[in-house]
This record gives sequence, structure tokens and C-alpha cells, in this order.
Amino acid sequence: MTGGPVTVRSRAGPAGLLVVAVAAWVWMVMRWGGMRATPGTMGLGLPAFLAVWTLMTSAMMLPATAPVAALYARTITVHRAPRMVVFTVAYLLVWAAAGLPAYGL
Repeated sequence: MTGGPVTVRSRAGPAGLLVVAVAAWVWMVMRWGGMRATPGTMGLGLPAFLAVWTLMTSAMMLPATAPVAALYARTITVHRAPRMVVFTVAYLLVWAAAGLPAYGL
């Protein structure tokens, strides 16, 4: 057996990511009624586009990241919560940066 027993604390990181993803989906549905088929930048300026882009990618990509976050959470033993926050924020910043060329196109 590798890694020992799975504890509730080791599941907190992935569960937190799923909570953020669900919150992003709920906000998208409440705000815009889901993802409408709109051309290009949806008529938004760069800051608003990046905010919506990051929200949409977090809703779609954070659930897929949960297994990686679980592995990451198991590898760290101290300061787990701050490291999970940094992991999630860095992940979202990378996706926000990916929105820059998308806006330009």
C-alpha cells in the first residue's frame, strides 16, 4: 500500500476545487442564463472578458484538476491549506493569461 490511509484533510483540497467550480457554474447560470452563443469577445472590454473567461474556465477545468490537487495535497505535510490556495490561484492565473490571446483573436 502506498501513501497510507486517505484522511479527510487530504480530501479537503480537491473538495474545495469542486466547490469553487460549482460556485462558478451557479454564478454563470444566474448571471447570464448559461453560456450563450455569442460572437468573439461577447462585446466585452478586456478586463470584463478576462473575468468572464476565467470564470468559465474555472467552472470547466477545476473539476478536471481535482485528481492532481489530491495528489499534490498528499505530497505536502505542512501548511497544506495555504499551498492549496496558491496552487488554485496559480492555476486560474494561467488560464486567465490564456484568455489574452483568445481576446486578441
